[in-house]
Amino acid sequence: MPAEPLIFRDAEKARNTITLQQRRDIKRLYAEWAAGIGILAAFYPISNSNENVSEWQFRDFIKNVFSAGEHVPVAVEGIVTKNMLTMSEAVFSANTKWLTSLGLDNTALSASTSSIPNDVVQRLITGQYYEQDWSLSKSIWGDNAETHKQILEIVEGGRVQGKSIYEISKDIERYVNPDKVRPWNLRDQTGRKIYPRDVEYNSQRLARTLVQHSYQQSFIEATKDNDLIEDYIWIANGPRVCPICIDRDGKHFPKDELPLDHPNGMCVFVPNLVKNWKQQLADMLP
Repeated sequence: MPAEPLIFRDAEKARNTITLQQRRDIKRLYAEWAAGIGILAAFYPISNSNENVSEWQFRDFIKNVFSAGEHVPVAVEGIVTKNMLTMSEAVFSANTKWLTSLGLDNTALSASTSSIPNDVVQRLITGQYYEQDWSLSKSIWGDNAETHKQILEIVEGGRVQGKSIYEISKDIERYVNPDKVRPWNLRDQTGRKIYPRDVEYNSQRLARTLVQHSYQQSFIEATKDNDLIEDYIWIANGPRVCPICIDRDGKHFPKDELPLDHPNGMCVFVPNLVKNWKQQLADMLP
C-alpha cells in the first residue's frame, strides 16, 4: 500500500493551520470595531442624561457606530474567499505530490488541474454545492444586518433607561468586542431583556465551514476520476465529534455519495485503493 492516506495529511495540516489563523484574523476585525466604538465614546459626556441629547445626535451616533464597523463584512468575505482558495490549492498539491510519487507525470497533472481550485471556490461561495438559495455574500451581509439590529435594540433600550450616549456606547463596545463578557443587564425599549449573541460567532462558524467544504470538495474533484481509487473512507475528527460523524467513522462511501460535512465539521477523508491498484498503475505508466 503506498502512502496515499499519509500524503493527504499535508492537506489536513494545511486546513488546521488555515483555520487557526483565520480565527485570529476574524477576531481581530471585531476587536478593531470595538476599539473604534471605544474611541467614539470618548467624545460624549460620561454621565449626561439622554434627555439633553437631540434625536439628530442619536442618529449621528448610530451612524458612527455602524461606520466604525463597515470594514468587517467586507474583510471577512475577503479572508474566507482567500483561505478557501489556499485550502483547495493545498489539496490539489497533495494529490499531485502523491501521484508523482507513483511515477505519473507531474507536469501533465499540474496543468490539467490548475484551474479547478478556482472553480471549486466559486461553486461554493455562490451556493452551487448547496440546495437552498444561499451565497457567501448573502450570509455575511445578512449576519451584519442582524448585528446592526441588535445594536439598535441596545441603543433604544439604553435611551429608555435614561443612559447617556457614552454609557450606551460602552454597552455596544462590550457587545462587539470578542474578548469582553456580554452585558446581560440590557433591555430594549419595551423593557424586555436583551441577551446579546456572540457577535463574531456566525462569522467564525461560516469561515470554518467553508474552509472545510473547500477541503472536502477539492478532495473529491482531485480524486473522483482516479481509477486507482475505489471509494472514500470517512474519518471522524475534531475536539467534539458529533454522533452523526461518529456513526460515519470508518465507513466507506462511493465517490459520488460522500456526504457534505456539517457546519463546524473537522472530519477528514481517505482514498481507498482498488485491490489490484498495482497492476492498474503498471498499465498506466509508460
